Amino acid sequence: MEGRESGDHERRGACPAAMAAGAILPAASFILLRRWRERVMPRRDPRVPFVEFRLLSGDGTPICVRRLGERLGEAVVVAHPAVTGQRYAPLVELAELLCSRFSVYTFDFRGHGSSGGRLEIGLQGPVEDLGAVVRHAREHGHRWVGVVGFSLGGMAALVRAALHGDLDAVVAVSAPPVFPDVEAYRRWLPLWSLFLRFLGARFRPVGPSGPAPLDVAERLPDVPLLLVHGAREAFYRREDLDRFMESAGKRPELWVLEGAAHTELAGREPDLLRWLEKEAEARGPAVDGNPPTDLDSI
Repeated sequence: MEGRESGDHERRGACPAAMAAGAILPAASFILLRRWRERVMPRRDPRVPFVEFRLLSGDGTPICVRRLGERLGEAVVVAHPAVTGQRYAPLVELAELLCSRFSVYTFDFRGHGSSGGRLEIGLQGPVEDLGAVVRHAREHGHRWVGVVGFSLGGMAALVRAALHGDLDAVVAVSAPPVFPDVEAYRRWLPLWSLFLRFLGARFRPVGPSGPAPLDVAERLPDVPLLLVHGAREAFYRREDLDRFMESAGKRPELWVLEGAAHTELAGREPDLLRWLEKEAEARGPAVDGNPPTDLDSI
């Protein structure tokens, strides 16, 4: 009898410890995951003055946009890769560098950051989102608008230029010419969507919508085009890039960056700024060298 009471007491004593462990372990795991996310996908706000506002995409999706730096006559739109958002630290650093010469716009594609909607497998939505930012820049007096797009952002910029012809220059960094194979992810869509949500993207598993860059390469307009390819690229094959170049008539300029992985510039950011400056200056100076007066508004 005494032994049984003692055993019951031991079991009752073990329950609080087990409950504490059950509460601590998930919390510790979540903290570790957050630290991992912050390390692989660091985010921050610009260290230069910026204003934040919202636009409506072509289908009514609200898009969060920022304009960095002073109001200058020429503009560059920086379009982020999938999942990261406009606060992705490497892109913010690039935007800060570019705003020494240009008005710089960054924004969250649908399903990212403070924008509405969800990201789908396809480019129809991202092309509309980019178009809303470009239209805003035109309406507020920017006489020259270039785009620097990374991965998803580069794909959207190439398709936008080919189908709408409203860009003055395009830099596509690690932009897959064709849609990546996502069949392996379709088998695990609920878990995959949950993982993307943890990283910061709201995902809807809908099939491809709209053409990929390779599909429209022959329709690219006669504007400056720069493709940046990392030698350690893992999200598309070099053969697909060569096919794109061939379809585009080999007009795009190509930089192959040794040691660079997906969306990395490997220290070539100053070269990219000089490339954009050269192309903007080739367009000719603004009237009397001053930016349009309606740049005083957002």
